[in-house]
Amino acid sequence: MRATRAIALISVFALLGALFLGCGQHGFTLPSPDGGPIIPPASSAASVGPSLAGLAVPCPMDIGDITVYEAPDVAGTTDVSAVAGTFVKRSIVSWLDGRSCSTGVSDGADVAVVIDRSGSMSTATTPGGPSRMDASKEAAKVMVGLMGPDDRAEIISFNSTVTVDQPFTSDKGLLIAAIDALSTGGSTAVWDAGQKGIDDLITDGRADAPAAVAKAVILLTDGVDNRSTATRDSLIAAAVAAGFPIYTIGLGTGVVTTDLEKVADDTGGLFLATSDVSTLTAAFLKIFTAISGGTATVVWDTAFKPGDMVWLKLVYLEGTAGEVVIGPTLVTITPPTP
Repeated sequence: MRATRAIALISVFALLGALFLGCGQHGFTLPSPDGGPIIPPASSAASVGPSLAGLAVPCPMDIGDITVYEAPDVAGTTDVSAVAGTFVKRSIVSWLDGRSCSTGVSDGADVAVVIDRSGSMSTATTPGGPSRMDASKEAAKVMVGLMGPDDRAEIISFNSTVTVDQPFTSDKGLLIAAIDALSTGGSTAVWDAGQKGIDDLITDGRADAPAAVAKAVILLTDGVDNRSTATRDSLIAAAVAAGFPIYTIGLGTGVVTTDLEKVADDTGGLFLATSDVSTLTAAFLKIFTAISGGTATVVWDTAFKPGDMVWLKLVYLEGTAGEVVIGPTLVTITPPTP
């Protein structure tokens, strides 16, 4: 019997880790991992960046060194600790390492994540949809979930003033707590916030030893600067002098895209405009790929059905002294685009 086709797509920000895309696949019937009815199998694909686990994960990786596991998201809690004992090993269908391995081994990345929390971020881009702030929070938290042990992030937010909500850390719990605590209100100091990201990368970013540490600013705003002391051009000059790219995201229709595009272009970053919060995930995905230097794709059999929320993790060199766990990352199984 032909099985239902399905894919796993990420619901996120990415940066710095495993990013999930998908493609349909026919296969044999698998038992439901949660004890429910038999579910027709499908396959899903995960892409990983070279800084995913720092020096512990080589580039390229061989298919024989990888194991994949998945588990249901228990009661929609998005809490991986609740499913830690229920991961089920799945069969890998294929592995293609398309990362930029020639650039050498990475020591991970330091990324300043700068999020607009002005009053307009409380509004939705479409009637009945999530607010811009809620969508940005979810995207940022997914990015955090993708970070490898050698990746660090800082959370900066801004309205009339600029706040460091969480200094650079690899502690995902601290980063997620800082993101969850963001609230909206006030004006929009875009350039001052971007400057703070550059300043903190200069003072708190790690040195390039023994290998390169990628350093970048991701700057998200839904409006026009109306409060900064810094200017667009002074921010560009500071980023160029430091050698740090700024990746900019314009959310909604009230953004001066030419300014954000110039900041990204002149600093070696990437500008993405999205008028709908539903495409914010794709914007962060593209930025993560640019920062991480390419992707590798693993395709595996899954027993879940479309709409299920599942946790996915990869294990490199399982059962050896060199074992490295990549993830887990929360993924939604959805039907493929016709």
